Amino acid sequence: ASIAAIVIPLLGIGFFVFQNINQNEITTYTADFNEVKEVQLNDGTKVWLNWDSQLEVAADFDGSQRNVKLDGEAYFEVAKNQEKPFIIQADDLNVTVLGTSFNVKKSEEEQTVSVISGKVKVENKSNSVFLEKNEKATYTSSTQQLSKGSLSNKNEIAWKTGVFTYKNESLQTVINQLESIFSKNIKLENTTLSNCGISIVVNAKDFQTVLNKVANAVKCEIKKTNDNEYQLTDGSCN
Repeated sequence: ASIAAIVIPLLGIGFFVFQNINQNEITTYTADFNEVKEVQLNDGTKVWLNWDSQLEVAADFDGSQRNVKLDGEAYFEVAKNQEKPFIIQADDLNVTVLGTSFNVKKSEEEQTVSVISGKVKVENKSNSVFLEKNEKATYTSSTQQLSKGSLSNKNEIAWKTGVFTYKNESLQTVINQLESIFSKNIKLENTTLSNCGISIVVNAKDFQTVLNKVANAVKCEIKKTNDNEYQLTDGSCN
C-alpha cells in the first residue's frame, strides 16, 4: 500500500468510535517517559508514539473502518486504503485519513493537526476543515474554535526525525519551539539576546543535546532549576 505523511498535535479524541467499546476489546500501546515507541498496525500503518503517549486500537481494526484513539503525541504514516478510512480520535477532534502521514500532539490549551503530505479531514462536534500538505488545523479548547492555517514550524516532527534545522531564527522563537516539543520551560535571563539569529542543524532526539547546541550558538550557560525548568544565562549574539 502506498504511504503518505501528516503531522497532528491534538489534545485527544474520543467522541465518535470508541465510546461503546469494551476495554477487553482494545489493544493499548504506551511509550514511557523519554521513549519514542514505534508500532506497526495490521494494515501496514506505522505509528511513532512520543514519550508519555498512548494509542488504543479496537479489536475490529481493519474491519469496515480503521479506528484508533490517541492520548499524547504521535506521528502516523497511514497505509492507503480507499475502502477503509483511518480514523484517529483525540478528545474534541476527529481526524479521517485515506492515506497520508501526520503528527498528533496533546497540549493543555489546544490541539493541532499538521499535514506533511496527503489530505485529511479534521472535525469537532460543530465544524470541520480539510487539510493538504503544509497546512495546519488548530482547535482551542477554551473557545472551542477550529481554525486552519499554514504549517510554519518545520521542526514539529523533529522529536521523531532527530533533525532540528534553524536558519536565522530568533533565539526566542527557537526557545518557544523547544518548549513546545519537549514540554520544558526555558527562561532566557539576558532578554537582549531574544532576537539573536540562530543558524544550526542539530542531529539529536534528546532535549539536553539540542539545548546544549542552541546555548553554544549564543555562548550561554545552562542552569537546570528543576526537572522541567532550565535557565540560559550570560551569552552574546556574536
